[in-house]
Amino acid sequence: MPETQNHATALVTGAALRLGRAIALDLAKHGWRIGVHHHTSGAEAESLVDEIERLGSKAVALPADLTREHFIVFESGSITRKLVEEFFTRERIKPEIVMETENVEIIKAMVRNGLGISIIPWQAAAADVKSKQLFCSRISGVQLDRQTGWLYPKMSRLPRAVSEVMAVFETVRPRLPATTRPA
Repeated sequence: MPETQNHATALVTGAALRLGRAIALDLAKHGWRIGVHHHTSGAEAESLVDEIERLGSKAVALPADLTREHFIVFESGSITRKLVEEFFTRERIKPEIVMETENVEIIKAMVRNGLGISIIPWQAAAADVKSKQLFCSRISGVQLDRQTGWLYPKMSRLPRAVSEVMAVFETVRPRLPATTRPA
């Protein structure tokens, strides 16, 4: 029997083929139950379900056309929008975008009112998920990284507090996971 993860369940989008298939199999090998999402790859999804069950885990094929979902997204030009568009392209999802905004609170309000679904940073959704106002499902096998930076008032010199924080950060940076800088 595979190492168990307390019967955790993962929904893997695009699981029938390529990367999604590899992610689903890896999770299944570690005891996860798998929802095998597919759009038009029904035979491949059923084959994957059989393979997962042979590994001793549970799985179910879940056909769904994500292109029919209404998406509420960040406005064009934002870093989050760029990452989401790259995800859609990679997964071959052609979303129906019904609203664009720069405000995450507007996005969450629209989702809460049933006007669509969205992909937003976890930090923006955490409190709403904890209070059970929204449901969040992590995108298995996909990490959407955003570039961040220090923000401080324009001055002729760097404020002491900022320089001390940056010095501490530079000492811990070698221990952080390596990522590539956006182009």
